[in-house]
Amino acid sequence: MAEQTPLYIADCKSKENGEKMKVWQTIKIALKRRMLRRHYCNSEAEKASYIALTRTLVKCALDNSEWEYHFDKEEDCFFGTLAVDDTTEVLLAVKPRANYIHAQSAVIKRPVAPLKLTEALLFCNKWNSKSLFPKAYIDGSNNSLIAETVMTLGEKTNEEFIRECLLKNLFNANISF
Repeated sequence: MAEQTPLYIADCKSKENGEKMKVWQTIKIALKRRMLRRHYCNSEAEKASYIALTRTLVKCALDNSEWEYHFDKEEDCFFGTLAVDDTTEVLLAVKPRANYIHAQSAVIKRPVAPLKLTEALLFCNKWNSKSLFPKAYIDGSNNSLIAETVMTLGEKTNEEFIRECLLKNLFNANISF
């Protein structure tokens, strides 16, 4: 695996990271649009403590994985990258909440060609009809294939479960696309 350094939002301003920036922006906008608004906490303090716990679990899962990541305090979101080979890498965004984790991933440097868009949409429909998660869709702004999932947290959720069920499932879904 090629040596890589974590991608920070400030790094995206360079021309060389312009394509990554487009995908990051797409994922960030989608996260804001798609965030579930349900909360099962009795107070804001309780909600904040559960979010902090979820954030810690996600951080532990990422620390014990191959993902290079950073935490964006403003977005309250983890952003990561994992190189597949010299030309392909998977981008990841994970937003911890009180009782669930919202995650999205996309393959960079492999956008869907405009002539193959219909085929890709049919693939997404077939994938979504057979797989409960992750959900697959094409982002129209840059023709990236996005995998998205929401993991509901239970009392037995731990960092290993998050690493195995969330991070690996999203990565494997993107590679199989």
